[in-house]
Amino acid sequence: MHLIFSRFLAYFYFGFQVVLHSFIDPCHLHPQPCHILAQIGHTVRLGALLPTRQPARVQAALNRALASLAQTGDNFLPYNLSLEMVPREPLNGDPESLFSIIEQGEPLKTQNRFHLQMVTRIPPSGLAELLLAVLQRSGWQEGMAVLCQGWEEAGVLELLELQSRTDWGEARWHLQAVLNLSMAEEEAEVADFLSEHFRQARPPPASVLLFGADPQCAATVLRSAHDLGLTLPTVHWIMGYPLSPDALHSIGLPLGLLAYGEVDRKPLDFYILDALQLVSRAVSSATVVRPDLALIQNMVNCYDKPNKHEVPSSGQYLARFLSNTSFTGLTGAVKVQRNVSRVLTSQRFHIWSLRRDAVGQPTWVTVGSWESGRLEVEEQGLWQGPSPRQRAEGQGGKEGRPLGLWAASGREPAAGGDVGGAPLRVHARGR
Repeated sequence: MHLIFSRFLAYFYFGFQVVLHSFIDPCHLHPQPCHILAQIGHTVRLGALLPTRQPARVQAALNRALASLAQTGDNFLPYNLSLEMVPREPLNGDPESLFSIIEQGEPLKTQNRFHLQMVTRIPPSGLAELLLAVLQRSGWQEGMAVLCQGWEEAGVLELLELQSRTDWGEARWHLQAVLNLSMAEEEAEVADFLSEHFRQARPPPASVLLFGADPQCAATVLRSAHDLGLTLPTVHWIMGYPLSPDALHSIGLPLGLLAYGEVDRKPLDFYILDALQLVSRAVSSATVVRPDLALIQNMVNCYDKPNKHEVPSSGQYLARFLSNTSFTGLTGAVKVQRNVSRVLTSQRFHIWSLRRDAVGQPTWVTVGSWESGRLEVEEQGLWQGPSPRQRAEGQGGKEGRPLGLWAASGREPAAGGDVGGAPLRVHARGR
């Protein structure tokens, strides 16, 4: 069993090996499996297979996790067993792992009970689920997507279309059209594209999702949309990819823009500690029932059985307890979703809306939150959507003068812009 970390996949490969470190202390308390403790010693070794990419960063996170574990002195193992980790670099690629920590990308679709996966970031499918919840809660049944460079990297738009369809083939949210601006370079070219396309769409779409990893392109699109009057109450713009709270300060238009991003992000060593705790708790529970199977490897291959009778291998036995272990750790609630062999952790997102404050300046306001697949609304009025009359009255009219722009790194605010960014005002009820 192993631990493996990499840039896109950080793998935990746990191999339960026991070593004789010292003489066995006499067993004074019962019931203790004294004969088993005498056979295996008092140390459980976990092999940590480090990545070929960014090994120093992962090693530093592993060191922090082990230092924290040593400081607390609680490894959740029974009978005063000590825990030792032995880091190594992979020699022949990636062996099949018991535990994977995935830092980026989509986890593998597997039902392998010997390969659990813990994600440190919400995968693209989770982002699509979040966007669909926002669109449905706002009452928008259809909309348009505008694409900037890098839009295809995460694949969120495709997953959003897939998740929008019910089991009966009906669409919960319909993608009307896609406007690809990834090849557009000049601001005038972007404005012409937007103007021509929105003139043809009557009535204009109630919601427009903006995808892309290029901040300059996104800034140009939002600025052009504002100048063309493609804003509230006619059109509601939504950022398709998550933003950091710091990035919000560089966005100042258009009013009504919705954005979202992860808050209270946990460091990698927190996930390592929770993974260690999950395995240790499972081993502890398994030892109470069958210490021989929990602490002694009776087979090298977890899929094999020691004999033709119905006696499981030690790996098969421990897998039962791993899949039924849950607790509250440093990353939040931790439990195993057995049908997809995934370790569920908590990632919390806030949803922000760009408003005017009391003196008329653009200000970001927290209007909702997303956690564990649930959308919680902070301001009810925002989520009712514009009425048909409001949309009709808003067609073709500009909201007012420009409020600012999404300034790229090192870029000065455009001439005539009131602000280069908007402050973040949090209106949250707390957790």
